[in-house]
Amino acid sequence: MPDPARQQRLAKNLATLRAGLDNRYVGYTILTEIAADCRALRLCVTDVLTVVVPAQPVAHESPAVAHVCDQCGKSFPTQMALFGHKRVHKPSH
Repeated sequence: MPDPARQQRLAKNLATLRAGLDNRYVGYTILTEIAADCRALRLCVTDVLTVVVPAQPVAHESPAVAHVCDQCGKSFPTQMALFGHKRVHKPSH
């Protein structure tokens, strides 16, 4: 038999989670209550949270490029790569 009080608390906590949280402690408390309510209501926690809080893509920042060839302007991720490249600008012996 469904528990209306648990269903209401679950709905309230999911709405709070959906709105976003600034306080980590509150977020942890809400997630703990959501997990307990899902178990009591025989719902899959992962399914409930996936619907409410869809996964966000992870943003990968590219490293700052500080190694630029002073002769051609080409940039390199490391100083070692830049030094290796500079050999192309030296005349052959």
